[in-house]
Amino acid sequence: MVFELFIFGGFFFWSLILVEVVFLGAAIWNEKGWPASISLVVLAFLLMLFGDFNVFMFVWENIGVLWEYVVGYAVIGASWAVFKWFLFNSDVKSTLKGAKETFMESNKIEGGKIPDENMEAWQRHLENVSWPRGHLRDKQYTSSITTLADIRPKIRHYKADAIYWISYWPISVLWAVLHDAIERIARWTYDAVKGIFEAVSRMVWKGMPEDLK
Repeated sequence: MVFELFIFGGFFFWSLILVEVVFLGAAIWNEKGWPASISLVVLAFLLMLFGDFNVFMFVWENIGVLWEYVVGYAVIGASWAVFKWFLFNSDVKSTLKGAKETFMESNKIEGGKIPDENMEAWQRHLENVSWPRGHLRDKQYTSSITTLADIRPKIRHYKADAIYWISYWPISVLWAVLHDAIERIARWTYDAVKGIFEAVSRMVWKGMPEDLK
């Protein structure tokens, strides 16, 4: 220890932890695994050199007990990663449904199924959709979209994301609560009540001629 600055439980200690949490969240969100890992090592050295807590000595002295925590951490991380994968697939599916509704409305297609003569335009439309997490843009693994299998996410193309979710699940959970939860709740609420909006619109415009004459 050089001098005591980051005393465990003190103001500067918690300020350092807060900075690390924010940095980890930003790194994980931007899929930067190495900066996230390096920042943890830097944190450990700062606490050892300028604090009263030697992380490396603590690990060495408690390595037997820590293995149990490591296993528990990994199990929780894997469970969180599976849940994140479910949410991501749900977002992609929701985006697809929204894109289909928009395309059918703009092309005045009824019946819930896109006719064969519109399939080429529909495929071009899908290639320009703003997919979650850059899906089908940053993770290109198909030259064209012709079937549902071309859209459905495949975990082998998101290995890095899954590792982030498992390795840094506490930050990922915190980020999901602070960043994603409100937006997701609002979107689910909108999907639940959008029929009411449509009913109100039809009621207000009832009696107006469709041909605008």
